[in-house]
Amino acid sequence: MRTLLVLGGTLIAAGAIVLSPSHGANAATLSVAVQDLEFNPPTINIQSGDTVEWEFVGAVDHNVTAVDGSFSSATMTSGTFSRTFSAAGTFAYYCTIHGTAQGQGMAGTVVVAAGAMPTNTVPR
Repeated sequence: MRTLLVLGGTLIAAGAIVLSPSHGANAATLSVAVQDLEFNPPTINIQSGDTVEWEFVGAVDHNVTAVDGSFSSATMTSGTFSRTFSAAGTFAYYCTIHGTAQGQGMAGTVVVAAGAMPTNTVPR
């Protein structure tokens, strides 16, 4: 998760950094809570190379299943499920117990923007 701190007027980024060939040192892990018959937030916007981690909290079983079949979690009440998105696009998902592939009930969306390519150049 990205955390920004301001110290003496200087902006400093802190937190876990995940390295990815498609997104460089700017890759991040963003969280979605799976609880109370909803995904919170229901739509999350990320960059290619970022990871979404769904955190299961509460007392009711849920799962995370992509409408296009590209990912699926186990059914659980606690724990986490994560997926790194390397391609740009919109990925709809839902809980097969409490939602539908048509976006009814417990459903969400991951919107992945194309990440900027790293600008690692060697001085000449």
